[in-house]
Order: sequence, then C-alpha cells, then structure tokens
Amino acid sequence: MTLRIGRQELGFGSGRLIAPAEGLNLRRSLDGARITVKSSKWVWSASALRLVQSLPGFFDDVPDHAQTFWGAGFTAASRFGKGANFAGYYLGIERKKAIFEKGTGRAIRQTIGTHWWKNTSPWNYNYEGVFQWGSFRGAPIRAWALSADIGYIFEHLRFQPRVGFRSDVASGDGGAKNGALGSFDPLFPAIPVYSGPSGILGPTNLMDATPSMRLQLRRDLSMILESPPFWRESLTDGVYSPFITPIRIGNASQGRYVATAPSVSAAWQASRHTSCTLIYTRFYTGAFFREAQPAHDVNYLTVWVTYRF
Repeated sequence: MTLRIGRQELGFGSGRLIAPAEGLNLRRSLDGARITVKSSKWVWSASALRLVQSLPGFFDDVPDHAQTFWGAGFTAASRFGKGANFAGYYLGIERKKAIFEKGTGRAIRQTIGTHWWKNTSPWNYNYEGVFQWGSFRGAPIRAWALSADIGYIFEHLRFQPRVGFRSDVASGDGGAKNGALGSFDPLFPAIPVYSGPSGILGPTNLMDATPSMRLQLRRDLSMILESPPFWRESLTDGVYSPFITPIRIGNASQGRYVATAPSVSAAWQASRHTSCTLIYTRFYTGAFFREAQPAHDVNYLTVWVTYRF
C-alpha cells in the first residue's frame, strides 16, 4: 500500500483523461492525496486532488480552487488475450467555471470508463470507452467517447515497423433544442493523444481515423509517421482547444470536415536519464474552418530535451 500526499504529477492508463501533459510548456501538477493498494492480481487506487494554478513567478503556484477532482479505479490482467490488461474507473470533477458553446457556468461531471490494452508483439491494441453524466448550470450532462488503437509489429523486418490504425470519437452537443449538455469533457488529458503531436484541437466534438507507422531505426531511436483527418461529431457544436475552450462555434459553418494534420516525430533515448524529441506537423484546414474564417494552415515544429532524475 502506498499513500502519496502533496503536490504530484498524475497519469492514468493511456492518458486520454488524466496525464501530466508531457510536451507542453508547463507540465500539469495537482495537490492532494492518492492511495494505491497492490495485490497479486489487482491494483486499486483512489485520489482526491486539486489542479495547481501556474503563476508567472518562481515557486509561487497555488491550488486552483475553481477545479476539484476525485476518482477511484483498478487494473488487472485480462482473461481475454494473452498479455492483455483491463481497467475500470470512476472519475469526478467540479469546475466552477466550465466553458462550452452552450454557455458558461458550474459543472459537476461524473465519468465512468473501461480500458483494455495489450502492448506485446506482434499484435497490440488499446481500447477505451467513456460515459459522462452530471449537471451543467442545472441542466443534465450526457456525453461519451470511444477510442481504439490497433497495430501489428513486423518483428523480422528491418526497423521492425509497426503499422497501426487509431480512431477516436468524442460527443458534441445537440444544440439549443437539446436540454442536456452533450459536449465531452476530456478532463486533464495528454494533449497529443487525440489530435496528434501538435495538439491544436481538443477531443470535444471530434472524430478521427488515423493511419500510422512506427520505425525502430536503432535500439535507442524511433520514428513515427501519421496522418489524422478530423471531423465534427455533431454539426450543432463547435470545435474546441485541448483545454475545453471553443475555437469556433457550431453554426459558423455546416462543414463536418475540420482538418488533416500529417506529422513526423523522432525520439532518441540518449542515455538512461536523457531523451530528445523532434516533431513536425503540417495542419491543413478543412471545410469547417474555410467556412468559419480565418482558415490558416499551420506549421508546427518543436524540439525538446528531457532529463529525468
């Protein structure tokens, strides 16, 4: 049994809902407590935390009292599929000022989900299903998301290529005629999980169908090529940033196609403690942005070095 109290970074599963936000200018931290209990077959955990608000100075960050997070879950070896694992979880969050196209106000959101994955060769996969309910400004919340990532590693070929396909669907709102808020809230996700390494788009009201290839150029050097196209799930809701802020409102365009963002990324594990990452993405705007101007294509290039103690 492990009890962790204080300021900490937190990551669950594939990072689709809770992650420290690797790759952002500032990683995400939370204040609170987490308890983990491990047995021979199961791992149980429970958390109660508040997001840390990043302030401009040094060592001056404080808890964000406008957002409170709690949750519990488990992981275990799956009976279906050799080397596979299964997880189930419940997460709750209260945002005193949640912003959606439908309005701004207090939101109390409950989330339940299941996660089934296998990382071993040659076949590997990662599936997740999420349902959300609660209240937003006194009205009900009904939102959902589905994710699937499946790949095959050709172990006997040069560079051991992994050919994969990923698809994500996250619900959007049904518009003014629908009383319930249908916009999915990704909570605190790893930014690249849904919209690629550039993280320009958030998962709310978004769908993608992404082919990819990973090459193991050397033992310590890998490269990933992918090209995700994006569409809106609901034509009555807009497009959001990864931080659940509307970028464009839904009625600004009737276009469903949002963008395509081909990218190449390389990761080099220089030493036990040091890693280097290079990413380039070209973001091509689609019909939705062209009808809801401005619609500028974007070049995104980043290089960073990480040192872990």
